[in-house]
Amino acid sequence: MKEPVIRLAGPAVEVPDMLLARDGRAAAQKKLLERYHRPLLFFTQNIPGPVKTSVLIHLGFLEGIRRLEKALEKAGIPILFQKTIEWKTGYEKYYVLDGNALAIKKIACAIEGQDRLGRLYDMDVLAEDGHKISRTDIGLPGRLCLICSQPAQACARSRKHSVPVLVRNVHRVLGDFLMDRVEDALRQGLQGDVDWWTGTIREPTGIWTGIPLPGVPMPLCLISGRWEKKAGTGKAREKRCSRLCGPWGRQPKRPCSGLRAM
Repeated sequence: MKEPVIRLAGPAVEVPDMLLARDGRAAAQKKLLERYHRPLLFFTQNIPGPVKTSVLIHLGFLEGIRRLEKALEKAGIPILFQKTIEWKTGYEKYYVLDGNALAIKKIACAIEGQDRLGRLYDMDVLAEDGHKISRTDIGLPGRLCLICSQPAQACARSRKHSVPVLVRNVHRVLGDFLMDRVEDALRQGLQGDVDWWTGTIREPTGIWTGIPLPGVPMPLCLISGRWEKKAGTGKAREKRCSRLCGPWGRQPKRPCSGLRAM
């Protein structure tokens, strides 16, 4: 049985690229700490293999941003500065936060341990003095391996799992996340709560708000064929099709054969 069609579309990176990115991160972190004198959270993903970017990886990254910012808002921790970096070595986001570094680390660890997708996230927290807050500082054990659930550091040191195995498991985690979001979106759409052409949610009053659909960061047509809105109702009639459709944010001219190549 073939694996789901989930292609990593970004360019392959080499060792000099990773070293350059590492030096850039260190310089950026130092500059932000000197400027703001507040805790810094640096968010990236654990993506094995030479290819670090794709549409699918980016979707997982955006979901991590959504989870993190929602948790920070709930905890009442203001964001003083934020910046996203998108380069071939991977997606990165910097946050300067007005809060306690230990509390921020607890939030980050909760997101990292939320589910299998969270285990792909790497959220480092630096205190005002540049000290990196560890999991042991807040009384938590080390992270577990995505594949065997043993201590991740031991697996990494011994190279217990091959790169193809790691990449395949990451693909599966990201693919499962996407399919879960598609299922939720389809369910809401069939209930008349989603406008597929704009990717927005309708309030109970029947007014289309323009609020993006959670987990779908851009308009995505999911049903092949044509949707027609009934005049004045904001609802849609469905021409059923069992295959997914992948034109991002535009109405298909004809039924699509599957997910758009990523």
